[in-house]
Amino acid sequence: ITCRDWSSDVCSSDLGLILRQKLTEAAVRDSEGRLRALSDNLPGGIVYQVDFGPENRDRRFTYISGGVERLHGVSAEAVLSDPGSLYGQFPEEERHRIEDLEEEALRGMSRFYAEARFRKPDGTERWGLLSSMPRRLPNGHVIWDGIEIDITELKKAVEESARLLRDKELVLKEVHHRIKNNLAAVESMLRLQADLRTNPESRAVLEDAAGRVISMEILYDRLYRAGDFGRLSVSEYLESLLPEILRCHARSEGIRTELDAEDFELDSRTLSTLGILLYELANNALKHAFEGRKEGTISVSVERVGDRVRVVLADDGIGLPASVSFENSTGFGMRLAALLTDQLRGRIRVERDRGTRYILEFPVPAGSE
Repeated sequence: ITCRDWSSDVCSSDLGLILRQKLTEAAVRDSEGRLRALSDNLPGGIVYQVDFGPENRDRRFTYISGGVERLHGVSAEAVLSDPGSLYGQFPEEERHRIEDLEEEALRGMSRFYAEARFRKPDGTERWGLLSSMPRRLPNGHVIWDGIEIDITELKKAVEESARLLRDKELVLKEVHHRIKNNLAAVESMLRLQADLRTNPESRAVLEDAAGRVISMEILYDRLYRAGDFGRLSVSEYLESLLPEILRCHARSEGIRTELDAEDFELDSRTLSTLGILLYELANNALKHAFEGRKEGTISVSVERVGDRVRVVLADDGIGLPASVSFENSTGFGMRLAALLTDQLRGRIRVERDRGTRYILEFPVPAGSE
């Protein structure tokens, strides 16, 4: 039945009003049907709840989509007649947590989100992401527009990733622990060999090699203790390294160290190179800077300036002869220091004013950002 001319006498009569009412009802049913078909095919579920009774303590479902039926394994009719068939799937602690979130959302009339686990009637445990928004009606009742999405597979993936990460951390800890112990064994063997040598030059070479191993040993020990096997605080590393450099040198008595290092991190590869380089520079100072003196100071400062790192190692000794430089030195230590500087893609220079100052600058590696 149609009415093309609403201004006609027929359409303006009671029959016309009935026709318009029927058409409106048909349009509403059609809209509801399309809405249900759409909601039933969503990956999640949609629910409408209304709080009735004194202080809105009587909550009833007024709509359950097909997604909720599939997710929880219960029919909409069962949930509409007995809300416990749905609520009862959540453990008591989960229900209390959701209720607390609902009360908080109701006070601010704001949406809440919650991840909650539940057990279906067939015993299958699943996870749902719940989201609901309260709306207060003029009569004081509250309508909750809610959705629920199945996140079971996501939770499994996250848990598996966490397990794999824990396993990886355990393996890395074991690797670093073994490397640290192996380096300590190498250092001990080098020192034992040095003690057995009667030739002073041979002994010095072996002791220098042992000192270079110490810088790597300390780095791995700090990485192992910190738990972050890729990065480490520069100041923390150098605080441990400098005393060890003095300890392993015969001329260190009466020599003290000063450290002024900003607290920033570098990747372990860069720190390993920097540690050996600082050992060579400090070792060179201990050998030559304090001839004829019983006391002296070696100071180290480290700062980050923009995207570069600036390291200064200075002593208050007699000064480095002008004939000695990184370019023309025949000593192994100075040549090694130059090679290590190249590894850092940096530059190093020497200042000979009231002692010796080595100024090293290199870019912050990408892994340390």
